[in-house]
Amino acid sequence: MSLHCAATFLIAHDDEQHGRLQSMAQRLRRERVAAVAVGSTGHLSESAARCAEVLDVPLRRLGGLTGGGPSDGAGGDLVAEFREALQELADLHRGETVLVLTEGRVISAAVPSLAGNLSTSYARERPLPAATPVRLEVGDDGWRCVDWPT
Repeated sequence: MSLHCAATFLIAHDDEQHGRLQSMAQRLRRERVAAVAVGSTGHLSESAARCAEVLDVPLRRLGGLTGGGPSDGAGGDLVAEFREALQELADLHRGETVLVLTEGRVISAAVPSLAGNLSTSYARERPLPAATPVRLEVGDDGWRCVDWPT
């Protein structure tokens, strides 16, 4: 598969403080986000709908973004499902940016496994704050983490 233009994902999780994701969406308005994506089940659906409304973009629900399926001890299925979901989004949004909302554990397991420029221990050493997106790109050169805020 050849993307030619990279797809960019802003991947974030929430915590117990409501409204943080909406505030993040307000800050992301200048990013020209093309869509908001969330798992087909889970507690983030309402927050994702609010973010899509703030950004005035479509909401996409995809299985594989929440890590709800069976997994081996190393999170292999979780990573494979997340990768498949992101690849589907990348095919739909070449050259665009998509906000992806998921759980912190999914980000910590999947992003370092996908990105060729991160070690698998990277997330353990640098906990990701809630409502602060990781920037991940996928293009012809593979997966690359552009920003992991701390």
